[in-house]
Amino acid sequence: MGDTGQFDQSPQNPPFGHLGNEPPQAGEPSSSLEACVINCRQHLTRVPTRCEWNRFENYRRRIYNLQVNEEPHWDGLSTRVYQLLDLYFPNGSFLPNLQRLTCFLDWEHCAWIKLFLSPSLLYIDLNTFESDPGPIAGPMLETLPMETLQALHLEDFPLDVASVRTLSNCLLRLSGPLQDLITYHKISSDAAIHISRLSNLRVLGISFRESNFTLPGVADVFPSLKSLYAQVDDNLDWLDLLKDMRAGLKYLSISWADGLVPPPDFTYRLVSALHTSGAQDTLRVLRINASRPWGISGATVVPLLSLHNLTNLEIHTPCHTHACAFDLADADMTQLASSLRKLRTLILGGPKCIHPSPEFTMDGLFFLSKYCASLLDLEVHFNAPQSRIFDNSTMDEGRIPIQSLFTRASKCNLRWLYVHELPFPTTPNSVGIMTYFLIHLFPNLDTIAQTGSLSESWAETQRGIQAWQAFRRITVPAGT
Repeated sequence: MGDTGQFDQSPQNPPFGHLGNEPPQAGEPSSSLEACVINCRQHLTRVPTRCEWNRFENYRRRIYNLQVNEEPHWDGLSTRVYQLLDLYFPNGSFLPNLQRLTCFLDWEHCAWIKLFLSPSLLYIDLNTFESDPGPIAGPMLETLPMETLQALHLEDFPLDVASVRTLSNCLLRLSGPLQDLITYHKISSDAAIHISRLSNLRVLGISFRESNFTLPGVADVFPSLKSLYAQVDDNLDWLDLLKDMRAGLKYLSISWADGLVPPPDFTYRLVSALHTSGAQDTLRVLRINASRPWGISGATVVPLLSLHNLTNLEIHTPCHTHACAFDLADADMTQLASSLRKLRTLILGGPKCIHPSPEFTMDGLFFLSKYCASLLDLEVHFNAPQSRIFDNSTMDEGRIPIQSLFTRASKCNLRWLYVHELPFPTTPNSVGIMTYFLIHLFPNLDTIAQTGSLSESWAETQRGIQAWQAFRRITVPAGT
């Protein structure tokens, strides 16, 4: 279906993407489905022949996962293609076995979504690059097969007031099969209550801002919920709802509204709610996002240390222009590392910090390597120039006397260290010392990374570590 109007199978012009032969297993509407991606504009220069339609007929029943991207820099299906499909399939469902649909549409083409709404559809993810609500959104929502869906994502889909009311009415049609729901719109209390009673709902993305989600007098909410993506503001009443989630949360992401930061006692109140619900032992991932600098001290982190089974702890917040948002010391990192020994990812801070706390040096990294053997990704604002290993008084004729720091070989599995714009020591031989120190702390370290380009000193350290890893792969037997 290219400029020639034909359904050929050449790599440059596939008929409908990459098609598979075997249908998915029942109840498996995700990545295992045979995928079909349309991200280049498809045109028609004439009506397809009967032979071409017959060829398409052989393919359309074998498409289970469809992605249509209408972003301007991608382009997608042209209007003529939609019109032709609507002519040949007036009742929609031209892909009768479709189970997963991901669309990034403009308002012009939203009306054509009916073509993809097969009775077999289990997963729908709708997005648009439009910033303003469109008049077609409400009627389009009414066509969705709410009763049979297992997953519905409306994460970045702007709706006007009338369309939000339509959405609330549509959510009342959701039933037992639903397992995954993400929508940050201000839905009605009736819709909120209905969602909270869905027995199989395991993933929920919802907004608690401006009391968007209220459950007056409802007990035993979300009986199966495992993952919660929450958008919040300075009203912390949603923590009371968290106390009633008794299924045992495993994943919790909290995003604060623009211009707001958590109050000083937030982590204490959060952990208290988790203990009440019983999630202190089940929670594996905790992610907190703040768009403004949030001052994090040791007292702020202490309540989180009771969440002993965390594998991912991420606190994303920008730093001040002339100071780090994290007022942490080596002793705080030692306490964190010894308490959260199952960590695989630790992120404390944002991508831009040029003034890390003078009390948090590379000695704090030593205790992370000592206690957190499973750590893979690390992003913390340590102050390398203040570390005692770069003190000239500890050097002896250019040698590096840091072996005394290591009483045993480190077993930490760290692969990625994010340094961003952290300052590098300026003492003599600092690159060699840094390379030696990091290799001993993190023997499996592969990459020193940041969002921009590395400074030359960090880049030299990265090259030294990569050379060591290449040498190690040649000389050290596998498994040792």
